[in-house]
Amino acid sequence: MTPSLERDALLAAVLANPDDDLPRLVFADWLDENGDPDEARFIRSQIALATLPEWDPQAVVLRRTRPEWEKNNTFRRGFGHAVAAPVLADLQRVMAVVMPAAPIERLGLYTATLAQWKAFVRSPWLPKIREIDFESIGAPIEAMRELCHASGAVGIRALRFRSCTSPALPEVLNRLWRSPLGDQLETLELAQAFGSDSSWFDDFLEAFQVGAEKLKSLRLQSMGFGDSNLFHFLTARAWVHLEELCIVDERGQASVGYLGYADCWPALHTLRFDGVNVNFHNPHTLSNNLLPHNLTVLDLSNSRLHAEACQALAKAEHLAKLRIVRLRHMGCDNRSVRYLCHAKFWKNLVELDLSGNPIDENGAKHLLKRRPPDGLELLRLTPNFPDSIREELQKHYHGRVVFETGPVDSSPRNTL
Repeated sequence: MTPSLERDALLAAVLANPDDDLPRLVFADWLDENGDPDEARFIRSQIALATLPEWDPQAVVLRRTRPEWEKNNTFRRGFGHAVAAPVLADLQRVMAVVMPAAPIERLGLYTATLAQWKAFVRSPWLPKIREIDFESIGAPIEAMRELCHASGAVGIRALRFRSCTSPALPEVLNRLWRSPLGDQLETLELAQAFGSDSSWFDDFLEAFQVGAEKLKSLRLQSMGFGDSNLFHFLTARAWVHLEELCIVDERGQASVGYLGYADCWPALHTLRFDGVNVNFHNPHTLSNNLLPHNLTVLDLSNSRLHAEACQALAKAEHLAKLRIVRLRHMGCDNRSVRYLCHAKFWKNLVELDLSGNPIDENGAKHLLKRRPPDGLELLRLTPNFPDSIREELQKHYHGRVVFETGPVDSSPRNTL
């Protein structure tokens, strides 16, 4: 068999078994043997990034050495993964071209007519789709009406609603959770909601009383809940299977009391607050409520946290199992660095991200005085100190420091 035919046969095996990593790894071995080690390495690395826990040392090394491989949303597990269809009527033609060449599993969809949505759910390739992103659609009522009970939607595990500005969103969710699609859904993202209206929130909450049982990942961005509504929503039920919770750009000061009910979050290992005010008057409020037993990743990037609250996090015994801590662009100063270097979780860290903070030479000295965690694979900093200090840090942390240039958040957040 010629190399060209061998390649075609191996690619056909990948396309026939899109959920199985073995054909992809066999393809990578063939690439190694046929003079393309770079593509082989790319495939193996992306498989590792997709399958390993975020805190696995191998995954952290890849984020440090080849960050572009993680950020590439078009490719996943080494092959073309996503297609966007601004015009749904063109999707059939596009998929006829790309599906024989790549294991496409994710679609970005925009507005369409009811007739087009009906044709979409009858598509022969729909059973291979795992993720759908609804882009710029206020509430895709017609799309979800067709999709929720479509026999071809058996493989869909993730839905992302990028613009939930329509008051009809609760109706869409109500339909979802009462459908076979809702029963199998594992990832849900909701953004840009109509949440300022109290009656809308009541309907939204009611829609979540049934379903969402298998959700493993939930992301809420700019939903306009406010403190009390967010608390009400997240404490109205136990999130038995939820592993990752992400709250982004929520107005006002966040209420974190819902995380104090540890039994409601038995599987939660990753918590992300991005652009959220967690700067409470009592510096212990945040740390005292981060009680989920399996919390491993804490990301507070672009949020607010004063030094005393950082100290409280560092002293919390129940946070000692943290493996990844990200505090990007938070105004963390040298005092915060000193607290982090003596944190209960310090010895277990595999990644610490302090980039975008006003940490100068004095803060760097705290890092130099502390013995690096044995498993640390990535330390991110924005260098506000001389090159000689950079060199010392790189040597002290065994070449595992990534210096990022860019704006530094020096807002005075470290005062009560």
